[in-house]
Amino acid sequence: GSMNHLLAENLKSLAGVDVLHVPYKGGGPAIQAMLTGEVAFCFLSYAAQKGQMQAGKLKPLAVSGAFHSPLMAEAAEAFAISLAAVPFAKATIPVLSNTDPTPETDGERLKQRLVNQMTSGVRWRETMEQLQACGIDTAVEIGPGTVLSGLIKRGCDGISTVQIAAAADLGL
Repeated sequence: GSMNHLLAENLKSLAGVDVLHVPYKGGGPAIQAMLTGEVAFCFLSYAAQKGQMQAGKLKPLAVSGAFHSPLMAEAAEAFAISLAAVPFAKATIPVLSNTDPTPETDGERLKQRLVNQMTSGVRWRETMEQLQACGIDTAVEIGPGTVLSGLIKRGCDGISTVQIAAAADLGL
């Protein structure tokens, strides 16, 4: 296999590593790896010592938790138990989730996707591609901030964005 494939397989063998193959617009696939826990600390410490952090290839993310990683497994199990009692109807509009960007309307499968996203890597680029493939022309970001809107503007030609941060944005 290719060097990228070998690197990905080696990274997958480490605990706390989630590997994503990310196709770039300009060419072949690149690899993004999300490292969590002690593995991340050791790897980033080593990279900083070697001066590789300045290359822009290794970036620690400022996050408040180990979201979308295997370290959330215990929380995901508790969430699944709580969610089991909540009835999910069939969606009238297909839903794309960040861990499985295929359109889905089945309530039980959507419920499972909510649980899965706690421990799975985010497939953002594939989700953006699916938005375009589905003919979406407007994305609405609900909640504080505009990070997702910015990513959509940079990655999806022809999709406009709207932000709803509070009830006042709806004229209420």
